[in-house]
Amino acid sequence: MRVNIRARLPQQNGSDFRTLPVAVTIETARGLKANYQHATTAAELLLLLDKRTDLNAAVLDRFREELKFTHAAKLSNIEMSEEVLDDIGFFV
Repeated sequence: MRVNIRARLPQQNGSDFRTLPVAVTIETARGLKANYQHATTAAELLLLLDKRTDLNAAVLDRFREELKFTHAAKLSNIEMSEEVLDDIGFFV
């Protein structure tokens, strides 16, 4: 399924970026509109995107840097399997 992912960090910075809580919004990129809010950590989100999507390293690096330094990042129209979406609780 093609989805858009938006992630937001809290304004306060902790000592370790990877342990910070992240609010993630996942929405369908096409067809029936649906969205889902998911709470996780920066490390868990980046690991999920790295291991369970086909995004290349340059895209993931840009997303990580944008999230780390601007506290918000977006990935548009990316492919995620139904299995991955089900695992995080996104059902359409």
